[in-house]
Amino acid sequence: MYYFTCYCCNHDDPDFNLTDFLPGKLYLDDSSLGPIKRKKPNIYRKPQDHDALDNHIVSWLQKASKLHGGIASYDILDFSEHQKLVHAPPKSLSSPLDVAQLLGESSDWAAEWAAPLFLMVKNYDQEQEWEKVSVDTTKRA
Repeated sequence: MYYFTCYCCNHDDPDFNLTDFLPGKLYLDDSSLGPIKRKKPNIYRKPQDHDALDNHIVSWLQKASKLHGGIASYDILDFSEHQKLVHAPPKSLSSPLDVAQLLGESSDWAAEWAAPLFLMVKNYDQEQEWEKVSVDTTKRA
């Protein structure tokens, strides 16, 4: 800071402002200046549900593969799509079209596989809800 005068602080100079000579604004701890950042809620499926849903998808893929003449399961759903489906928020899948859009699949794929996959995931979610309700009622008793 370079400001030369006879005294360290010149009270006679009405245009003198010390903050003009600082490289930035002074830090003021005033929480009213901005919003308080809050942790965002987890929108994805709970991590403890990943393995169980993964097992459901694998068994469904094996059955679907056998029913369609031995088509490879990775031709129905590859590993990255499989992981997207496992991690997808339950509320984000409200129709078979949502499954196809989430996985970035074609309309031909959607016509054959989206509905059965959607129903399988929704049935899994419903089973989880029923288990949760039954555990809650057991704890109350």
